Amino acid sequence: MPRDGENKMKLDDYDLSKANNRKRIRALQRRCEISISEFPRSSNFQEIIETCEILGQGNHPTPEQIGRSSEQGVNHVIHTLRTLGIIDQEKKPSELLNLVIGQSTLSMKMAELSVMVTRSKWFKDWMKWEGITSLMDMQNQKSSSFVNSVSYGAKSTITATASHMNSLVRQAIENHPSRNSDLHPDTLPWDQLRRVEHHNTRGRMQISNAAKSLRESLVNGPLTKMKIESAKMMRRELMNGSFRVRCLKARHTPNFHAKVQIYDRSAVLSGSMNLSYNGLVKNIENCEVVVEEERVKYYIENFDVYFREATEIEDELLEVLDESWALRSDDLIDPKDAFLRVLLEMYGDSDEEAGLDGISLADYQEYSVNKSLRDLREYQGSLLVAPTGTGKTIMGTMVARRMHQRNEIGRVFVVAPNPQILNIWEREFLKFRIPFSGIPLSNFREQTGDWEEKLRQLKQSINPTDLIIVDECHHLRNDGNGRKNLLDLLGEPGSGTAYRLLLTATPMSKELNDLNNLLRFTHPSANAGRPSEVALLPSLTYLTHPLIARHFAKESPSGHRYVEFSGEERFFAEKRTEQLNYDSRQLDKLVDILISMPLEVVNQTKPGQLTLDGSDGRYAGNRQELVRVHLSRSFESSPAQGISAIENMIENNLESTYFHSQALREKLESAKLILKEQHNSDSKLKACLDYISPSINRGERVLLFCEYKATVSYLREKFFEEFGVVIETLTGDDNLKKKESICERFSPEFRNLRKRKGDPQILIATDCLSEGVDLPDANLMVNYDLFWTPLKLDERSTVYKKMAGIEVFKDNVRDLDNLGEEELAHLRAMHGDNPDLAFEDFEDQFATRVLTLLARATDEDKKRALDLPLASSGIKMGIHMFYPITMWRTGMESASMLKIRKRA
Repeated sequence: MPRDGENKMKLDDYDLSKANNRKRIRALQRRCEISISEFPRSSNFQEIIETCEILGQGNHPTPEQIGRSSEQGVNHVIHTLRTLGIIDQEKKPSELLNLVIGQSTLSMKMAELSVMVTRSKWFKDWMKWEGITSLMDMQNQKSSSFVNSVSYGAKSTITATASHMNSLVRQAIENHPSRNSDLHPDTLPWDQLRRVEHHNTRGRMQISNAAKSLRESLVNGPLTKMKIESAKMMRRELMNGSFRVRCLKARHTPNFHAKVQIYDRSAVLSGSMNLSYNGLVKNIENCEVVVEEERVKYYIENFDVYFREATEIEDELLEVLDESWALRSDDLIDPKDAFLRVLLEMYGDSDEEAGLDGISLADYQEYSVNKSLRDLREYQGSLLVAPTGTGKTIMGTMVARRMHQRNEIGRVFVVAPNPQILNIWEREFLKFRIPFSGIPLSNFREQTGDWEEKLRQLKQSINPTDLIIVDECHHLRNDGNGRKNLLDLLGEPGSGTAYRLLLTATPMSKELNDLNNLLRFTHPSANAGRPSEVALLPSLTYLTHPLIARHFAKESPSGHRYVEFSGEERFFAEKRTEQLNYDSRQLDKLVDILISMPLEVVNQTKPGQLTLDGSDGRYAGNRQELVRVHLSRSFESSPAQGISAIENMIENNLESTYFHSQALREKLESAKLILKEQHNSDSKLKACLDYISPSINRGERVLLFCEYKATVSYLREKFFEEFGVVIETLTGDDNLKKKESICERFSPEFRNLRKRKGDPQILIATDCLSEGVDLPDANLMVNYDLFWTPLKLDERSTVYKKMAGIEVFKDNVRDLDNLGEEELAHLRAMHGDNPDLAFEDFEDQFATRVLTLLARATDEDKKRALDLPLASSGIKMGIHMFYPITMWRTGMESASMLKIRKRA
């Protein structure tokens, strides 16, 4: 809009293809440093205060309420409040509004408003433009030149804006706490000086101490009640004008640290008097006590001269105080509440993920997802450990979804050990329309014919915006080729590499190094030396059954505990584990034979090499102890598997492999005879049949796991002979379609299918069903074969009962000569009256510490934490406090470096 008197602009004047127009417009842009909308549009303190009081009641002022003739006038006052920081752009009140309406008298409200004028951006810009540092020196300044210089608008707009600014500053000077008034003059005659009494005898020194180290104390020191009261008292004194602070640029002698304390008319202490370590021990301190009236008068008169010359800095002090927690807190802030607030800000409270077609997260899942997201963004990697059945897949999916929504990733690759798991992931990602590719773990284990070419192409394709999810990552703890090839693909975690999210329920089998090996994928240096260190490891989110069940689960009317996510209630099944003993005399005979088997391999001297005894150069080498282990496990599994293992060894030409082949053959044949006898009198089988018979008679479904295919066939034959019910078997030889079909019919209720007469009542399977399959319709699960590591048992149990939490105490490699008290306590508990509870306590120490703290917080704790102010402005505090000399007036001491006096 052109100013009055200027030529009217034509349309061609805005044609930017013309050089003159571009030059003129650039000049106008440079001239308009501050938009005219950033300046006030009203100036009456009274109507501003009335508007604040109406807004404080939650209402919008009308023209009649504040003496305006139109709604536009009201908007002008609202705009002025916005330029003073009293409300924001959305008309929401700030803390400054409460400072105005919270005062009891009009004069105090005027004083508060005066301070706000001096803090406004437009006023600070004006002072800087004028080259003035004191409000009082602005008394004779006019703002029209300033506004014309930095802004642009019609002449009438510029004139009105300057008038409002001049009026606001004039009222601010008249009402500011630091003004020289009859009530609070800058100086008083000698004979009117007197000491002020106060009900709190320490009050003056409290004010002095709070002011002296204001910045450090409010930002860094502990928040005590004394500090809060001192800061509030200091603010009251500053606002009513009885406490005055000024800055004087005086001559300064280096290393000269003298002070003067003036006690009204009675005494002066002059010198350096530090009650600090340096003052009491290292420095040479000096103090002169002055009591003669004339000398005391000399100090006071000189102080008054310097004080009148100095610049007021009350505004800076008030701003520091108002931005601190000290004035925002009526009570002390509990550090636990503050820490909980930090955790909630970092990891987020529960989020229902509205609009995701019924998909929602439980609290523990929300916290875990946010923890993993922070780890991925900070380290490029995250290891998420969660018990099977607690929603690892949905948590991994939500991590990918949120990163995809923020354009942090473009593609997702999932590495998994079997097709069933990859199918589950594919279904999840289709819901969110996220690009997905499944990669069988067998490619990394070099178990496919074209694995090299596939990994080469994949390595060329992977980039830093990809997310690699490795499900059931415990397969890579100590796996040579698989582990090596995946590390080669991903590289060490860090900037410029693909994101990697590892998921598992069982990160450890025998020792902590299992976990440390997995952490190499997610963090360059994370390592646990002791179990107690696991909870604090970076890039690790570790959930445990005890943590979820005790702190996140809800309780149904029947008293059963459950967690809820994606609209489903997942109950914690009642855990009943039982170990069956059986007559092992036949097995003992086999063990004796097994121990005596000569399993030394044949070694041969090099061609042409002669022997001393003239023999053919064949000699006994190392014993094949792994063969002995395989035979032991086969014998223990079933007679059928034992016979199968023996026949496979005999068929593979014993003479070419074993040095004592004939003796070995005899031992194997002896064992085979015992196994054939056992086939018709198997005490292990009988114990199992007797135990599951009641369940079969009640029509319950039984899931049975064993290690070998020969045992699967053997059990199917024997079980059918005994019970005559429908029995299905699954091994690694069966295709995916058959596995899915049998699982559907064995667990129809879980899949919302109608039960059929031909559905299997007994399902016998190898570990092909231990991962990625849910069969919760089973009432009983039997582990027919036990192993030296309980990992497989843990995986199987969660297939049987999702959330069942069946745990087996893990063996561990430990220095038994140097057990700590914590480990000894766990060991004693394991052999006590309640070993299951003892194991839960042992396992719970692994839970990630921040998740434990969030879990233990009640709804009341969270509300109290979330009600805290977001933060104090501590980083900004005190930046105005570094003056060469600061002069204070309050009543106890004054000095050349610190001058304080109280005016009555």
